[in-house]
Amino acid sequence: MKRSAGQSTVELTLALTIFIAFALAFVDLFSILFAGSSTDSILRQSLRLAARQHFRPSARIAFEQSLGDYRRANAYRELKLVNFEFDENRSGKVSATVGSTVALPVPLAGWSTVTFNMTAEEVVTAFLEQREVILKE
Repeated sequence: MKRSAGQSTVELTLALTIFIAFALAFVDLFSILFAGSSTDSILRQSLRLAARQHFRPSARIAFEQSLGDYRRANAYRELKLVNFEFDENRSGKVSATVGSTVALPVPLAGWSTVTFNMTAEEVVTAFLEQREVILKE
């Protein structure tokens, strides 16, 4: 009888250990997916603000200010502009690459942070808005 109770305790301990390891890995996986999605949203929102500008310097300033607002509001260890392109032609596009480093809530197997580099592109809408004003007049 005692042997059976001891065996049950060992089996329960092993099962709980494996379950806890999987649960912690799931928390990290969810954090990685959430950070990737958030980085993409931040990048696209900042690009939309930059696309409303007529010139490259003002577009870059608008982008960096938007990025700065997110840096202060979120738990990113690092959120930086890697590359910024602004085509000032009438059919122009603005594109940017953002790098973000996020700390994992449960560091497992030497992984304490995850780094993302994401790139996106938007059409410069400032030119479209200007055309609409000219057509209305």
